[in-house]
Amino acid sequence: MREKQRRAVGVPLVAFAALCALPGCSDTLDPQTQAPTLRPNGDVVAAGRNLLLSDSVPGDVMLAGQSIAFDGFAGGAYVGAGADQTVTGEVQGSVRAAGGSIELDATVGRNVTLAGGSVTVQQGTQIAGNSYLGGGTVRFRGTGSGDVYIKAKEAVLEGTFGRDVHVEAGSLTIGPEARIQGELRYKMQADSQPEVSAEADVAGQLVPLEPDDGYGVGSFVFKLLSLVLAAAVVAALFPAWLVSSAEELERRPVAALGFGVAWVLAVPLIVIVSAVTIIGIPMALIFAAAYGASLYLAPIVPALWVGNRVLKGREPVDRGSAMLLAALGSAVVAVALLLPWIGFLARVVATCAGLGSLALAIRSRHAEA
Repeated sequence: MREKQRRAVGVPLVAFAALCALPGCSDTLDPQTQAPTLRPNGDVVAAGRNLLLSDSVPGDVMLAGQSIAFDGFAGGAYVGAGADQTVTGEVQGSVRAAGGSIELDATVGRNVTLAGGSVTVQQGTQIAGNSYLGGGTVRFRGTGSGDVYIKAKEAVLEGTFGRDVHVEAGSLTIGPEARIQGELRYKMQADSQPEVSAEADVAGQLVPLEPDDGYGVGSFVFKLLSLVLAAAVVAALFPAWLVSSAEELERRPVAALGFGVAWVLAVPLIVIVSAVTIIGIPMALIFAAAYGASLYLAPIVPALWVGNRVLKGREPVDRGSAMLLAALGSAVVAVALLLPWIGFLARVVATCAGLGSLALAIRSRHAEA
């Protein structure tokens, strides 16, 4: 059950990033193979099919696309969302990334948060702060000065760990190169035990832990990051639609909720009716997939509105500002969505508001055409 929950969190984001590779997305992307333009505030914000940044950036680096490579210097943080990501060089702030495959081989001045199908922290990586890693396969070969938190189907420890290591995984391997100066706390299935090499050096104890209730720090951070980076990807790929939907939510919040409720109730009926006939089965599958994706991504619309309110009415005038506002607002919205008890009601309201706002935006565009 817990493995299914982890997949449910990560799959929508990874799948959405992978969709960038499809031909149908080509019209929404601005393919870039050279360094993006530096913004006046010192940040770099860019989206495209292929992104390569090798320059020195005084501020933050925020990238979204299919294939992302960063091997320069960032005076601030790095935030990335994409199918394949490689981060090398030096980042003085924190590194936060989500996608299909993520490889980190850099010097990081603060914390690292990575979520993906495959996450690899290479041997040359130096992390000054804590590390929060989640994915199908997580391999840590670098050096972490702070605590390390890993949640994965398969976890492999082969690096140097300055403090405690916390792992929740289906399988856990501690290689001969592993050096853990603190304790190793792990959660596995009742019939599973970590594989510890005889050459590994664990200064502290190996402490088995009982499964928690799903609201642990690692789980919370992983889900929070997933929604934040999903918002950045959507804002990067479809800024016009996202901004239009947020404007409709601002103008007609009650109507947006009404249209959203209709969407939530009507689409399952369409799926059931379509599935009655053999000819309609493929259409039903398409509707079902689109319905699931829409439910996960719908809160991003009110997130953009919240980000605008947090920054005191700053309007998203371009792709970069839309990414910033959506990511900021989704962090606020995600906290409400992930709270016990309150989270369910918050998700229902945010989902209906987002879906209804999108429906209103589509209707307005058709009316103007």
